[in-house]
Amino acid sequence: MSDLVVIPSRSELDARAILERFVAENRLLKPLGSDQAYESNAWLYGHLSPRNKAKTGIKLHFTRLDFHGNKLSTGKKFQGTPFNEPFLSFAKAILNHLHTTRGLGSADSKLTALRYMEYALRAHNGNSEPWRITPH
Repeated sequence: MSDLVVIPSRSELDARAILERFVAENRLLKPLGSDQAYESNAWLYGHLSPRNKAKTGIKLHFTRLDFHGNKLSTGKKFQGTPFNEPFLSFAKAILNHLHTTRGLGSADSKLTALRYMEYALRAHNGNSEPWRITPH
């Protein structure tokens, strides 16, 4: 007997194509408007201090929300598991887009929201493909 072949729906194909275009467009921009590697799983969000010209701010770690027993790990110390693709590219693109279009504001809380979104996708779908997000 042959393996079952799952054919994605048209709406899923459309959502995937839109997401891929969105990610590709945001990869052309500098991460959070600064000279840092887009491929890095930790981006500095902050500014240059006028006093000593040092970078100040926070590091945004693109890591999953994990539960170890009853303890919640958010990856703030980069001990967490990095997001899997394609969610990693989606998270970077959405934060970069928000920074470019209207200012990121509370970057850490937005990344925390993305961690919960990725966790819910993994729990519900078994993977973290952002195009599988539905309103129900």
